[in-house]
Amino acid sequence: MKIYPVILCSLIASTTAVAQSDSATSSTRAHAVVHQAPNQAGVRVGMSKVEQLGDPVVTYGVYTDYAVGDNLLAGGALDYWDKSTGTIAETTVRASDLSAALDLKYIFTNVTQSFRPYLVAGAAAHRFEIREKANQTKRLESNYRDAVGKFGLDYGGGVSYRFDRAIDAVGEIRYRNIMDSSVALSQLAFTGGLNYVM
Repeated sequence: MKIYPVILCSLIASTTAVAQSDSATSSTRAHAVVHQAPNQAGVRVGMSKVEQLGDPVVTYGVYTDYAVGDNLLAGGALDYWDKSTGTIAETTVRASDLSAALDLKYIFTNVTQSFRPYLVAGAAAHRFEIREKANQTKRLESNYRDAVGKFGLDYGGGVSYRFDRAIDAVGEIRYRNIMDSSVALSQLAFTGGLNYVM
């Protein structure tokens, strides 16, 4: 009869040990899910509303991000748009913008694993080229000369969705504030693209 209490105590002890082990494993897995944002590279395309140019322009870009913390990415991007017809100061022109940006992204990782919203902020160098409609390449002079090359500040946010093991679909809205320019060329960009997670 004395053997039954011993067996019962042994079963309780083993069950407790297994439960603690499972709890620790689950905690480790949960921590791994939200621990860090991945290194990534991607492409994007979208529409930008440029002040003083009228209709939106199509924009294209490539970018890469490197994880510098559990929720923080640092990266760079190149973006380009070209508008065949626009109006600045009652003059019909062709305008384009090539920009190089450095960004920081804060990723909200404590949400559903497939969806990851983020905030982005950074600085960019823009090279604007503006041509008169007569196909003669000409940088703007007098009051518009400072529109050729300018720095700007970027800020916005987006969300990524993991639909494959190493591929995310991304949507983003970003405001690009061009600094100290006599021509209003700040931009509101809506883009979508694909990330390759490395």
